[in-house]
Amino acid sequence: MIELWHILAVFALGAVPSALLCRVVITLRIVDAPTEPRKLQKAPVPTAGGLAVALSAVLAFATYAEVSRFGYDPALVVAGVGSIAVLAVGLTDDILKLRAIAKLALIALVAVGMTALGLRTDVMEFWPGASLELPLMIAIAGSVLWLIVVINAVNFMDGANGLSMGMACVAAIGLAACGAVTGTWHISLAAAALAGGLAGFLVWNVQGLLYVGDAGALFTGALLSGLGLELVRLRPDLLFVPAILLLPFLSDVLLTLAWRREILVRAGDLNRFNGRLDVARKLFDQVIAADTARGRADWMVLYARATVRNEAADWAGAEEDLKAAMAIEPDRPELLNYLGYGWIKQGKRIEEGLALITRAAESRPDQGYIVDSLGWAHYQLGHYDVAIEHLERAAELSPIEPEILDHLGDAYWRAGRQDEARFEWLAALELKPETAREITLREKLEKGLPAMPGARLASRP
Repeated sequence: MIELWHILAVFALGAVPSALLCRVVITLRIVDAPTEPRKLQKAPVPTAGGLAVALSAVLAFATYAEVSRFGYDPALVVAGVGSIAVLAVGLTDDILKLRAIAKLALIALVAVGMTALGLRTDVMEFWPGASLELPLMIAIAGSVLWLIVVINAVNFMDGANGLSMGMACVAAIGLAACGAVTGTWHISLAAAALAGGLAGFLVWNVQGLLYVGDAGALFTGALLSGLGLELVRLRPDLLFVPAILLLPFLSDVLLTLAWRREILVRAGDLNRFNGRLDVARKLFDQVIAADTARGRADWMVLYARATVRNEAADWAGAEEDLKAAMAIEPDRPELLNYLGYGWIKQGKRIEEGLALITRAAESRPDQGYIVDSLGWAHYQLGHYDVAIEHLERAAELSPIEPEILDHLGDAYWRAGRQDEARFEWLAALELKPETAREITLREKLEKGLPAMPGARLASRP
């Protein structure tokens, strides 16, 4: 029972200073910009939280070791120094942006040093009575691999508020509990110090105010994996415990490797939705390049990249992707509608665009956005009565779509039905459209449309 209070005391010594130091490191202005698909924030976020975690954890353990009977264990010194070394690598990467291969090489070098100094597993016990003593080089190689995998797995998952470091805190608490149960108190206290540092950091992290950064993620991964090696070194029968505690990180790596293509596609969709068009374009480029190398072609990915290109004002590129997609699926309504509408929006090949949209509408007569495209094509050709017929139908199918109501209002105006036009424009405005459309709608409500149809078309959201 006394030892349990020791663990709680070390946890508190790590948690309180960490929470306070996190407020300080926010002022360092080291920020993490949303430049990669795994990063879910929409704006730059301070990212030096790992400094607070590491400093609090190290000071908590060192302070308690000085005032208690536990002292320092050589294995913990190796784990601590190695963790601080990879923290330095991560901090350098946070500030200077190291190349991935250079960063990996430095982490591997630290891992080799940690295992060469004795932090490794020499005996593996798979079940009671079935143990295997490893040759020195295999023990070092296996331990180095474990360190590198865990360190990078923790770092890779560090992209969402509270997720990565929250699971790391749970893993540290698990190691602390294992140490308490097995009597390996130095492991228990070190893990409790880390858990406390992470808990203090999470106060800020779950609010999205501070990230741990590469420095903190690498430090946390190194210390967790190092403590796991020490636990198995002392208790070979607990071989699978560290892997179980770190399973969320390890499974994330395995799933990423197994489903890389699907993850890239979904990440591209997510970045497009969040307006990071450059990142989305690069992700879809990777998928399409890999597909091409395998002799594969996927119309959905081409279509997705086409939408990104179009939203980035690259209609020529979007048109190229749409034609490539239609070579695979020539009758797909989504493609027919998007390409046809794009031509009409550009004010060119309107007859051909109308033909494509007509085919799409015949296939999907109950899709409001397709019926809207058909009506808008007739509008561009001056067929206002026909346009109204289709646009009224589109408004029935999609009554809360500002663009459709905007188009219907334009058609009413050209047909001499100004009161109905203003009603539709006002209804579209009340649906809170995007800024550009809102400005256009207010101008129409004030002045109406020009005497003759203009060349500019409303943009599709």
